Amino acid sequence: MYELAFFYFFKLCSERAGKPVKWHHLHSEGWYSTTLDMCSKQIGGFGSYLSSINPQHRDWRWQLRSCTRFYKVHFIRSINNAVSNSKYTKDSPRGRIRALLNAKTPEEYHHLCELLMVKEEDLRIRA
Repeated sequence: MYELAFFYFFKLCSERAGKPVKWHHLHSEGWYSTTLDMCSKQIGGFGSYLSSINPQHRDWRWQLRSCTRFYKVHFIRSINNAVSNSKYTKDSPRGRIRALLNAKTPEEYHHLCELLMVKEEDLRIRA
């Protein structure tokens, strides 16, 4: 459903602008990126839309890595919902998850994930 919504949205944009919508990662010109909510259905639909207009039909995940940014506020809201019973301190589950936003390297990010898995094994996180 979201794939169709994006298809018709960008079709309308093309008609109104009088030229086709292009994406820099696909056409070497056009839009560089967009910002999305962290809704998994929206993300998948947008990736599928991009894949459908890609002459090489690259995977939707590749599409998203090439041109998508996410709102930090939605990530934080998801943390707050998932661990609402946790106080916000550096060493709390909420603090450890939020630290993922500030990881400087993939190694640091994975280390933080490992800490969460080890230290929070009894924590019931609502998905």
